[in-house]
Amino acid sequence: MLDACRRIALPRELVLRHPRAMEMFDDAGRLSSGELRDGSFVAPWLTIIRWRPSGALFDRTIVILPDMLGRESFRRLRVVLRWGTDHMFRG
Repeated sequence: MLDACRRIALPRELVLRHPRAMEMFDDAGRLSSGELRDGSFVAPWLTIIRWRPSGALFDRTIVILPDMLGRESFRRLRVVLRWGTDHMFRG
């Protein structure tokens, strides 16, 4: 169990680019880039991002609750994920 906990990286910064490209800086300062995958979930009370890092065999899941971001950043993230706009999200 402890080994699994050490492998979990908490996102510190997400950068979503169109089309479907994503970069994540984790709490250790490591950069991972990859692709947004189908199956993300967007609601006012919860956002779940499914993505696959470059070179990985399996998808990863990031759960984001409203109090993890500022109000406007959480709203922009939901808009980008739901509508797939050309705007970049950085938060």
